[in-house]
Amino acid sequence: MPVWLRWQPPKLHADEEAREAKVTSVDLFYDLIFAVVVAQLATGLSADLTAHGFIVFVVLFVAVVRIWSSETFYSDHFETLDVSYRISVFVAMLPAGGLAVAA
Repeated sequence: MPVWLRWQPPKLHADEEAREAKVTSVDLFYDLIFAVVVAQLATGLSADLTAHGFIVFVVLFVAVVRIWSSETFYSDHFETLDVSYRISVFVAMLPAGGLAVAA
C-alpha cells in the first residue's frame, strides 16, 4: 500500500533529523489561498486610507497570519503525508477560502 494511503498518527519530526523539506502542491495551494486573503485585505485598506481602515486591516491581518502560521507550524513538525493529513489540510482550506471570498 502506498505511503499516502496509510493512516498514520502524527509523529514529531526531531530537529536533529537530517530530512529534506518537501513542498507539495497541496502546501503551495494552501499558501496561495492565504496570499489571496492578504491581497484582498490590502485592497480593502487601499479603499479606506483612514485610521479606522488601518486598524481594521491590522486586526484582520494579524488573525489571518495567526491562522496561517499555526497550520504551517503543525505541518512542519507533524506532517505525515497520509490520508488524515491531506484531509485535515483540505478541511482547513475551506474556512481560508471563505476568508478570501469575504475579504
